[in-house]
Amino acid sequence: MVKNRKEIAGKGIPASRVAALIAQALDAKDPERWEIVCELHRAGSRSVLDHAVGLCGGRTTNERCLGADLLGQLGVPKRVFADECVSTLLAMLRTEKSPSVLNSVAVALGHQGDGRAVLPLARLKTHKSKRVRQGVAFGLLGHEHPAAIRSLLFLMDDQDAGVRNWATFGIARQVDADSKHIRAHLWRRLCDRNAEVRGEALMGLAIRRDPRVASCICRELNQKTVSPYTLNAAAELGDPCLFESLKRSDARGNVTTGIWMELKVALRACQPQRESVRGAGSE
Repeated sequence: MVKNRKEIAGKGIPASRVAALIAQALDAKDPERWEIVCELHRAGSRSVLDHAVGLCGGRTTNERCLGADLLGQLGVPKRVFADECVSTLLAMLRTEKSPSVLNSVAVALGHQGDGRAVLPLARLKTHKSKRVRQGVAFGLLGHEHPAAIRSLLFLMDDQDAGVRNWATFGIARQVDADSKHIRAHLWRRLCDRNAEVRGEALMGLAIRRDPRVASCICRELNQKTVSPYTLNAAAELGDPCLFESLKRSDARGNVTTGIWMELKVALRACQPQRESVRGAGSE
């Protein structure tokens, strides 16, 4: 508990100022609101925690959203009061009805990364609000629990592109799980109408070293504009059969200046002599 009202919070924020900052955040719009929230995150004091917990029980959705947003990353980069934060957020999941608040709670739990959140979040994967489903997808990132994997696979087929994007990213790059079932879901998303979802699926298959994805990467390298997803997938797969396609794509000017480094990494990874050079060096 706070024993001294003049306690200094985090990076030089007096505890007496915490209430003023929270009042400002409640009245502010983005991006100013998030600037204040980030300042309170860095403070990471008991005073901020107590105010945030109080907000989570507030009458308005604005108050409860702010409370959850504060608890998600309290103390960054070094998290503090993790158990109190997660316990409060889990209690909110059991009673909260507002989609906007549920989104904030789910995202906050995602930042906390506590395994206790997996099952409560998974139960919300069919919520009628896309904001809630998107929050669930984010909240389950990085969890290898079977319920988290099943839920993300389910959300990869969501009608909302934002939900599909987070869920596909979660399966593609945030877990090590691999199976025919997972790869089938990733293959299906290669035909998604959203470019980011297609890119995440391409990355997921390349990370899993699925040899069939090489032809898909070659096809993407022949597009008028090559995406960073394609180059990163080529680098992950490291298949020498992609080397000439990468060079041709560069020669045609299909790779923009902003992702030149990704091209360089992909070319290095796909050099035909890469394996022999590595083998010679290990002898």
